[in-house]
Amino acid sequence: MKYRISALLLGLTLLCGCGSGTTGSNAPSIPDTPPEVVTEPETLATDGSVRPAEEIVDFAAALALPESGSPDGDWDRMAHNIYADPILSRTSRQFSGFLIDFRAEEAGLATYWALCNWSMNTDCLSPGQVTDNGGAYAGLQMRPDGTKSIMSFWDIYWTDENGAEQVIAAQRVFPTDLDTNRFDGEGEGANYIADYPWQPGEWYRMYLGCYEDAASGHTLVDQWLRVLPDGGWERICCFDTGLSGSCFEGSMSQFMENYIEEYALERRSFEYCNLYVREAGSGSWVPITAAQLSVDTWWDNKKGTFSFGAEQHTLWGITQGYGPDAAQLNETISRLYSVAVYAAPDAPQ
Repeated sequence: MKYRISALLLGLTLLCGCGSGTTGSNAPSIPDTPPEVVTEPETLATDGSVRPAEEIVDFAAALALPESGSPDGDWDRMAHNIYADPILSRTSRQFSGFLIDFRAEEAGLATYWALCNWSMNTDCLSPGQVTDNGGAYAGLQMRPDGTKSIMSFWDIYWTDENGAEQVIAAQRVFPTDLDTNRFDGEGEGANYIADYPWQPGEWYRMYLGCYEDAASGHTLVDQWLRVLPDGGWERICCFDTGLSGSCFEGSMSQFMENYIEEYALERRSFEYCNLYVREAGSGSWVPITAAQLSVDTWWDNKKGTFSFGAEQHTLWGITQGYGPDAAQLNETISRLYSVAVYAAPDAPQ
């Protein structure tokens, strides 16, 4: 089954079907809780295979430019973001690993694909009181100065048992050739932005893992990337979180963002497949087989059109800041999708 939600310049259209669709009130409803997708273990690929060829998303059809009209709209506005929130109800919500396959057929400049957003468990700070859990994200960027990988940790603020305010700041421990980069503006924290030669139209797999470092007694977090189907794993960076006995928590979500208005007219897309979380307790991998896709309508700084949906194995979306905003301010544009995995979990050793 294939589902699609598409916003055109003249309004919001709901489409459903295999390549064709109905609109408005004729669109079938999708249940609040999607059916569980079961994939037999013996059918899962173990060779880094990319998604089945018959599931190629036709982005030109998903979001076509209007034949007439002005492309500019408001030059102070950006294209919409699209968010993916995995349904984690069948998990413990505490993880030691995360996997995702990603492709961007349309890769406009000034785009960030956050392939995972999470927070770190802070139980080790008890009986203190955490006032700001910080958070973290990792992914890929298409920037005016080149293609990049990124991983960022926001500072954690807490009050200890004596009432003293404390700050935990992550420190990069790999690569070791430079000091940890600090950022501010949207909060304060540490990040690593590296040149990474990823290409539009190619599939990539990202792995995030956390583990205890015997020397420091702290939890470390690794970011790894590989090109599919044949590329080997490349360790991108590693951070010492400053926490002990920690693990991944939070939404484990994704988003695609146009972050500079100048490049709003460029098209940007995503495809996500084979999302897995690794349980912190058992070490077992659990496939993510449902996610909520949505569009940001709460920032009054967006314009243009968007479309998103799902194939059997793929969550996808595309945006372009062409013309006025196709959505109303604070309009709810969200839908729940079920997908199956087709590849077994594959993490670096």
